[in-house]
Amino acid sequence: TPVLGALPSRTPTIPAAVAIAAARDVAVTEHGMGERLAPRVALGVFAPGGPTLVWSVDVTTRTPMTAWRIFVDATTGEVLGQEQRLFNAQADVYASNPAASELEEVELPGVGATLRNDYAYVRSCTDFDQQTWVCSGKEQQATPDSIGDYFFEPNPTSLQDPFAEVQVFFHLDVVASWFDDRFGFRTNFGGAGQAVEGVVNFELANAFYGDVDDDGLPEVSFGQSGSVDYAYDADVVYHEFGHAVFGSVVETGNGRWDDVGRLVAAGALNEGSADFFSMAITGDPRVGEYAGGGFGGAGAIRDLDADRHCPTDIYGESHVDGEIWGAFGWNLIEDELLGAEVAAELIYGALNAWGSEPTFRAAGQAVLQAADDLVESGNLGGAQRARVQEIAELAGMTDCGRIIRLDEGQEPKQGTFGGRGQSGPRGLPLPNQFSLDAPEGTTEVRFYVAEWLTTNADLEFTVSVRRGDYVVHEQPEGGGGGGGGGFRAPVPVTFDFQVEAAEAGRIVRLNANSDPPLEPGATYFFAVVSRPNDDLTGFAQAEITLRGEVDIEALAGDDDDSAIDGDGDGCAACQDSVAGPGGSASGLGLILVGALARKRRR
Repeated sequence: TPVLGALPSRTPTIPAAVAIAAARDVAVTEHGMGERLAPRVALGVFAPGGPTLVWSVDVTTRTPMTAWRIFVDATTGEVLGQEQRLFNAQADVYASNPAASELEEVELPGVGATLRNDYAYVRSCTDFDQQTWVCSGKEQQATPDSIGDYFFEPNPTSLQDPFAEVQVFFHLDVVASWFDDRFGFRTNFGGAGQAVEGVVNFELANAFYGDVDDDGLPEVSFGQSGSVDYAYDADVVYHEFGHAVFGSVVETGNGRWDDVGRLVAAGALNEGSADFFSMAITGDPRVGEYAGGGFGGAGAIRDLDADRHCPTDIYGESHVDGEIWGAFGWNLIEDELLGAEVAAELIYGALNAWGSEPTFRAAGQAVLQAADDLVESGNLGGAQRARVQEIAELAGMTDCGRIIRLDEGQEPKQGTFGGRGQSGPRGLPLPNQFSLDAPEGTTEVRFYVAEWLTTNADLEFTVSVRRGDYVVHEQPEGGGGGGGGGFRAPVPVTFDFQVEAAEAGRIVRLNANSDPPLEPGATYFFAVVSRPNDDLTGFAQAEITLRGEVDIEALAGDDDDSAIDGDGDGCAACQDSVAGPGGSASGLGLILVGALARKRRR
């Protein structure tokens, strides 16, 4: 309630009648029809943003029955804010989702005739283009009953579903107020502290954060697959709002390449942070238990309870790579010394310290810096700080690099792409390179592609090998950026030799008799780039599994002196080659909020 006397001057420059008219206009526009009681007006002080002399106007509506206090600037006539004075609307919602909770009655704070308050605003899309993902028309399906409540039966298979609007509104209000209460963060979509808009009830087996209505401002949008409505899953609502937070706090650049290969950390940290904030609110490492059914399966889209490690678990797709950051965050949340509140302070604090092209290592170091800041402010103890360090080191977050060692039997998987378009063939380097130590006394080094799964057999690959240092990549002149039609990915420019191959097998074998011969005493590095052959048209995806071997003793009876078996054809005829499937892999489709199903190492 405004307190008169906080200003040196109590003299308004606009009359009370003007303020009443402005308050009535807000009531009719936003809250309902008719007027139950005559407005009451008084001078006061409105504190948010600095003390301001205001007219405090109490207005009411008849249908639905509501009462509001509207604050009108007494010198300009601008409406500065409002608060509900009678009651909050009631509604039924799922506390989490239909797979994990029952409907329960809740309050919808600050709601009148529209599903709108200071934090959230939700409508349905009436005209959605599935090719462009643009909504050309919106309407509100959920209207209050005679006493202002929003009770509707769920109807997840229909696009005429007022319940979807109510469910998203409630959870947008939860997550937006959670960020405001803890960090003072408010979304800024066209105005300071403007409510985030949610869009529901359109055909799309997905949910996303972006400008769905092409008005220049981002929204959070939740499609419906015909069997699953993504608006029904609170995890998905929290996740997409997490993208809004990330997009507001972190300014990532457009560069997605460097001299090592393809950069994936920025997208992965975006996805992993969105998952983290969902888990911090729900206390559950399973993200999207209900929404996961929209991808033809059952269970959660992602389960972040299992440990991941950087860089071993980097795959090359943002949602999969985001599991590294998300699992690290869950380990902070479930730790007895830390918990969700401390973990949230650490991760949110880290977001503000990332550069324009964040790496996993930089993200991990930023968490440690956030922990140091909390220790300095007296909000974190020494034992807690040590535990943060331990969890970060176990996840590889403190020194995560771009080279995966293959000396201890590792078999990392990586996803890649390739295609041929108007700009010609387009192959992509993997996000990581790989190494094998060959100390003095080494007699043979072997590098395998254990599996090469691709949606098109005309997508092949090239292995570049270098002794002593990583393979250097460089973007061709005029290569462009950002993935436009003229984009050309960086290619290896500094290496000792290359091998072109088309399928799984033993790709490189170096010994004293090979050409080039093995030179013990150093480390060998291997970089892989996808390569469309002349017959490939369109776009293809692939998954590659790598393995390496080093011998200290000579192989008895083996006189093969070829560094490259099978003339670069994947070593299909070699007796000791790795048997691996080639050809198509039609199940490799990557979806925006899902991940390729596969086995992972703990």
